[in-house]
Amino acid sequence: MATGAQIIGRRAGLVGLFLLAILPLIVHLPKPDALAIDQASFALDDSRPERVSLPHSWPRDISAGRHEGEYRLTFTLRDEEERDRTQFLLIPMTRLSPRLRLNGQDLFVMRTHFWAAPLVEMPLLARLPINDLKLGTNILTLRMARAGGFRIGYLAPAYLGTAAQILPDYRLRSFLVDLQRVGVLAVYGLLTIAFGGIWLARRRDTVYGWYCLMGTSLVLTNLSSINPFNLLREGISSIVVIGVGSFSSMIIFGLACAMVGRRGPRRLIAFAFLWSAVIVAALMAYPHFRPLGVAFVLVSVCWLAAAAITLGRAFRATGNMEHALVMMAIMSMIGYVFIDAASISGVYDRGVILLLYPQIFLVAALAVILFRRLTQSLDTLDTANETLRFRLDEQQDELARAHAHETVLSANIAREQERQRLTRDLHDGLSGHIVSIIALAESADEPDIEKTAREALDDLRLVIQSLDIGNEDIPVLLAYFRERVTVQLRRLDIGLDWKMDRLPAITGVTPGHALALLRILQEAVTNAVKHGPARRIVFRGEKAQDGSARITIENDGRNVIPKANGQGLSNMRQRAASMGGEVMLEPLPTGMRLTLDLPVSLPASGT
Repeated sequence: MATGAQIIGRRAGLVGLFLLAILPLIVHLPKPDALAIDQASFALDDSRPERVSLPHSWPRDISAGRHEGEYRLTFTLRDEEERDRTQFLLIPMTRLSPRLRLNGQDLFVMRTHFWAAPLVEMPLLARLPINDLKLGTNILTLRMARAGGFRIGYLAPAYLGTAAQILPDYRLRSFLVDLQRVGVLAVYGLLTIAFGGIWLARRRDTVYGWYCLMGTSLVLTNLSSINPFNLLREGISSIVVIGVGSFSSMIIFGLACAMVGRRGPRRLIAFAFLWSAVIVAALMAYPHFRPLGVAFVLVSVCWLAAAAITLGRAFRATGNMEHALVMMAIMSMIGYVFIDAASISGVYDRGVILLLYPQIFLVAALAVILFRRLTQSLDTLDTANETLRFRLDEQQDELARAHAHETVLSANIAREQERQRLTRDLHDGLSGHIVSIIALAESADEPDIEKTAREALDDLRLVIQSLDIGNEDIPVLLAYFRERVTVQLRRLDIGLDWKMDRLPAITGVTPGHALALLRILQEAVTNAVKHGPARRIVFRGEKAQDGSARITIENDGRNVIPKANGQGLSNMRQRAASMGGEVMLEPLPTGMRLTLDLPVSLPASGT
């Protein structure tokens, strides 16, 4: 859904395009600041001369075919100074390429270029030889001849003056009327080559193919209009222009269909060729039948109108300014076809043929579309590159993470395998040797050796059990310790009170952590039995106020803390610190309390 700003922008764009389209109708070139001749006598064929005002067009009701008209312009030079100032003759607009004579002497007519004879009109410049000028009345004769066709002769007012007065205006009009044709032809050729190259590279995009075909047809239309080197006779060139113009109108309709994503009529190109051939053949067979040429021009206008309607509907539905640009260019072509037809036939006394202007408009529209699509393609390419670069960075990061994870996983697997191997070796090897030592000590009645061997076996089992602990296996570890210490305390007639159900979960447990925790708990029990002597030991697990996991061990033995702490308490604190925790020892009214605080996520330093 278009926003209000977008709708206003589109309407403003349409108004701007409309003003640009009618610019030649509201803008007029300034007149030269020189002596103007706006009266003449005119004789068509062998008729009697009549007085006419300039600009003047031949009678529009004359028959088709060959005609010749003669204009006589007079001017008076009063003195030598005025004769010296009369250096150049400028007729801003003429049709049918007149021949000039001054006082019976032929004048050399300057043209912008010699290789082309424009079909419709041109500015005319002639240098006036001072020897051919005379004081008093001078007669300037212009003879126009039409070999065939329907064109009406036209003559604008003439201007006499110095080079400074005449030449700037002539150069401007030559550019706008004559050189501009060649410039448009060159631009059409370049755009046609560009669109053709794009279409050859992107066959699936048929719009560029229609662009190329339309450019080719307009190049042919302009070539037949310019008629380089006078390759075509006057009547033939007009017929070719109508035929090629009809072909161009059908191609423009096909382009409009392609631009809006519709499929044009089947075999439109073949029909356009055939129709153009029919037009040329019919007009050559009946060159003087004016209604036939008018009918063919109207058919071409209908094709252009269909193209404009197609683009207008698409613009109304989508708001695509490309459609609006080409639509306005086509509509201006339709309007200027009627204006030029009226001008050529003498109905509209303007003289200048304006159909070239909408072609320039169309060239500009095609150039804008080409560069806009090129910019969009580059933007799309940049966006795709950015997206690919971003995805590549993501993939590289993901690959790096996967590689790091794989490395850690491989290390963990290797460590787990080594741990299992060590566990098996300790259980099957060293443990078996210690059991043999105990058996030998019993048979030899060596209680000290037996006791030490049993302690070594218990410690070995403690190490083996710690090696078999996983990431969240603290409850399993505590259950194993409870089972182990219960047997020891029962043998010593010491009561055990165990409650660990409120202890929060602890993660990040490694075999190093497990062994450190078991040694702390074992050391607490050993101290209670050794220094108590305790008759009851209480184990509690709970969540501390700061969220950490807390294990407390209380006994009912002595409540005096030694002045110099032994090595056992120091070792417990070091082991707790390795797990990110701490150990606190405090006396109770009837015993001692050991508090072990551990984080719920143990650091990775333990192995």
